[in-house]
Amino acid sequence: MADPTPTDAILASLDRLHSRLDSIEARLAPVERLLAEAPNALAMITDTADGLAARVGEGNLDARLHGAVHVLDRLSHPDTLRAVDALLSRMDKLEPTLALLDQAPGAVALAADTFDDFAERVALTGVPLHERAQVLMGAAERLTSPAALEVLTVVTERLTEVHSLLESGVLDPESVRVVSLAGKALVASRACQCGPVGPFGALRALSEPEVQRALGFAVAFARQFGIALDSETTLPARA
Repeated sequence: MADPTPTDAILASLDRLHSRLDSIEARLAPVERLLAEAPNALAMITDTADGLAARVGEGNLDARLHGAVHVLDRLSHPDTLRAVDALLSRMDKLEPTLALLDQAPGAVALAADTFDDFAERVALTGVPLHERAQVLMGAAERLTSPAALEVLTVVTERLTEVHSLLESGVLDPESVRVVSLAGKALVASRACQCGPVGPFGALRALSEPEVQRALGFAVAFARQFGIALDSETTLPARA
């Protein structure tokens, strides 16, 4: 058998290349389709970018890009990453709070329904709820005024004296009733515009039952007040 010549080797190589042309063409087919569709895809991308730029405006788009870069810079800052890591490490403790936030709209709606029901029941009784709300708002405004806050400050600074006043009996119902009667008597006496009364006039007034009753009350008060003064003097001296 004769040795193959260079021509035979070339022919054999051409035969092998021809046998692989089909597989090469099959592999290059998607690339050819991609190259054929590239102009249309590029045009579509360009149109999309132009539409986006037209919607947001060139100046706004540039500002948004700069803002996005700024946000990205802050998000990638070590302090921000540490804060996010700390937050993620405590997610198990935040879950109950997040659950409460999820329930918040329902709770608010329930509270609103409850208030509406209450307002409806009050309206049926004839109570002017709107007027009372206005009165409460006015009272709240007055209670938060500088003068009211100053009085509250003075009261809180003198709680010991206030406590003593509450225990003194001055606010007892009977004490309040007596003071009320005395106030009415003062107003009535002022209204009568009585003239001067001499010694004989005072003696004649002693025969009047009302004056005698007032004198009896005054004597009883003087007696009880004297007893209170005696008990006060026997108490140990305060520091």
